[in-house]
Amino acid sequence: MYEHLRSRGKEYGLNFCEVRILPNSRKSLIVGEYARKIGKNEEFTNEIFKAYFENCLDIRKEEVIIEIAKNIGLTKHEVESALEDPFCQKRFTNNCLDARKHDVTGVPTFIINDKYTIIGTQHEQTFIELFEKL
Repeated sequence: MYEHLRSRGKEYGLNFCEVRILPNSRKSLIVGEYARKIGKNEEFTNEIFKAYFENCLDIRKEEVIIEIAKNIGLTKHEVESALEDPFCQKRFTNNCLDARKHDVTGVPTFIINDKYTIIGTQHEQTFIELFEKL
């Protein structure tokens, strides 16, 4: 899977590291919900992806998440609060339920119109064909 990811990334100038762990990203995703809540979702998502896929950091560790969050202006306190925030935890749970509903088996996954699912790194043509169909 990662070899495919590296070869596809090179097409776009992205360099993926040799990932050696598949971490439980629950905490990162919960903090991501906080970032979404305050309008920094895209920034946080980019930093998390960079940390994991380019720098091979273990994004399940709270101290790693805190350092990543600092890159977008969040504080340690905000990260710790987000992890305890019932709103963020509920959003995470709902996202997991939604993923199960759509049979998500990998990342990235794109769900279009709550009906069509594209899983994994795909060629642009896959998206173009679907959008033309819609």
